[in-house]
This record gives sequence, C-alpha cells and structure tokens, in this order.
Amino acid sequence: MIRVLLVSPMDPEIPGDLRFLMGGENTYTQTLLANSPKGVEYVHHTKALLDGSLEYLPIHRILANLIKLRILPLSCGTQAILLKRHFDLVHVHAYSVKILGKETPLVLSDSSSNYLFLRDYLNWPWWRIKLGCMMRKFIFDKFGVIDADTNLGKAVKLIVFSKFAAKIHKDLGISAKKIEVVYPGLPSQKNKARKNKNIINILFIGIWFERKGGLLLLEAFKILSKKFPNLRLTIIGPIPKNIEISGLPIFQKDFVPRAELLNTFFPNADILVLVPSKAEGYGFVVEEAASFGIPAVVSKVYALPEIVDDGKTGFVVSPGSVEDLVEELEMLIKNQKLRQKFGEAALSKFEKEFSVERSNQRLLKVYQEALTT
Repeated sequence: MIRVLLVSPMDPEIPGDLRFLMGGENTYTQTLLANSPKGVEYVHHTKALLDGSLEYLPIHRILANLIKLRILPLSCGTQAILLKRHFDLVHVHAYSVKILGKETPLVLSDSSSNYLFLRDYLNWPWWRIKLGCMMRKFIFDKFGVIDADTNLGKAVKLIVFSKFAAKIHKDLGISAKKIEVVYPGLPSQKNKARKNKNIINILFIGIWFERKGGLLLLEAFKILSKKFPNLRLTIIGPIPKNIEISGLPIFQKDFVPRAELLNTFFPNADILVLVPSKAEGYGFVVEEAASFGIPAVVSKVYALPEIVDDGKTGFVVSPGSVEDLVEELEMLIKNQKLRQKFGEAALSKFEKEFSVERSNQRLLKVYQEALTT
C-alpha cells in the first residue's frame, strides 16, 4: 500500500462567498479521495493536520499574508508544512508548497497554470504579470518554496490535465521530461442520463457567469426559445443582478451541492454548453456531461477542444460568436438522433480517456516512477 499525503484544495460543505469556491480543483480532490488508485491510500492534508501527522510552519501565515497584500500574485496559495509522520509520497495539487521533515518524494499537479489565471482570468497586463512572477520567484527561492510555474525544485513530476497545459508549462521553462499529461478521471454515470423526452433542456454550470460564456448562451437561447417552444435552459450559478430572465423558460439557482448536480441536474440535461470567450482552466463540467452520455457545445478555448471532438461528441464553436452557437445548438435541438449519436460517442470517449479507472492507471504509473527515481 502506497500512503500518499494529498495537499489539495477542497471546498467547504456549506459555502460562504461563491466567488472563492475552487470548483474543478475541489472536484479533482474529492474524486481522488473517493476513488483512489489500486494500492494507494490517500490522507488529505486537512485530516493530517487534525491527527498530528503534519503541522503548519510559521512561514505559512507569512506567505498567505504576502498574497493577501498583493505582494505575491493571487493564486490558490502556499502550504508550508512540517511532516511529523511517515508518508511514502506527497502529491500537491494547485498549491505552491514548502515541506520540511522527513525526506519524501514529491509530485505536483496543476489543471493549467497560475500564469494563465493572471493573464486571462484577472486580465493583468504583461508587465504586471512579469513583475509579479519575478517577485514570486525571488521570494520562493529565498524561502525554498516549490512552485509549478517558477520552481519545480525537488519535485519528481508535474502532472497537468491537458496537452494544452503541458505546452504552457514547457513555454514557462519546465523540462518536458518532468511533465506528464494525466486527464483527471471521473466515475461513469451512463445509467443516469435521460432519453427521448419532449422537453429539451440545455444545462449551464458556472460560478463566473460572464467569463464562462453565460451572456453569449443567454443571447442564443433568447433566439432559439422563440423557435422551439419545448426548449428550456437550466443555469446553476449566480447571474449578474442586471440580467433579466423573468418571462423566459429558465430555471436558475446560485448553488447546489455536487450530489444534487449528479443526481438531478445532469440526468435531466440534453445538451451542456460551456462557451467562454477567453479562458477556462480545464472544463470538468464537460467531462462530467460526457460521463452521462450528454453532448456538449464548447468554445475553442484552452483544453476544451481536447475534451470535445468537434462534429463527433459535440460541437466546438468560435469564441464569442453567437451566430455559431445558435447554428450548432439548433442542429442538436432539431435532431434527437444526432443528440443521441453525439452522446454515445461522448460516453465512449469518456470511458477511453477520462474514466476514473483510466486516469488512475496513469496516475499510479507516475507515483511508481516517483518512488523509484
């Protein structure tokens, strides 16, 4: 049995400010904990803190304050820990990390890159990003902090979620030999998807409504709902207060627990839409839709074209084009057989590339390599 300390973000069961939810990072953490690779026992760092297996170093609070004061660029944060008990391996996801104590092999993972978060999510200008990353590298070097973007240090491997993310990290100077693409795995939900219903339901899930293409989808839906009276839109996530949806066949809820998403909202969806105009770290909801056999319409952004095969498992549209979105959605709305064909192809691709079993095979191989390096 390989005992792995998992240092990874996890959302609270009852969220406070929805803007600070970790979304896909939380999904990744919860999936690993619930579906560990064969022969692997995970201990999440929050549990290890409680049972005394590790403790925070004094520098932990200092580094957190440097981010809070914007001396360091915004990120998921840094975990500065002292290992007090034995682990065979430490897997750190999304965080930067400083580890003292027992010498233990270290693997990092990242969905995309904090550099992209600063550039495409926060819209920082290039000079500010460059200055922030220089400051991060200087401070991290001084304190011995390991980071996926600036300093891999003694980390044996960097796991990324996509070929797109691998290219970004190579461009940032990380050796290709240290990078492994391991698509995050999810359990199959194929027996939960509904079929052949009179109502056609489009599903949108996202806390950042505008960034994830919610406004574009809403514009397209207004056009299509006039033509197709049996069309419905479900929005899970808050929408801006100035957006008016009353009078439209739309169900909206700011937040629902993950179990409700899987047991209620995905099974009642016919099409998933995720059409960000600029940025999307990975696109877990698209992978989740595929696990149900639900086709998706996505924009040609980041790793989304890796998850959706255009014209086979869904459609990939031009970012920001309402015309393209209306055209592709209309094809799926009008043609139930096409939805079924794409959905079956999406499920088939999911089982080959994105199932938790396939992902765990790849992940276990990385762990074994790390333990023998």
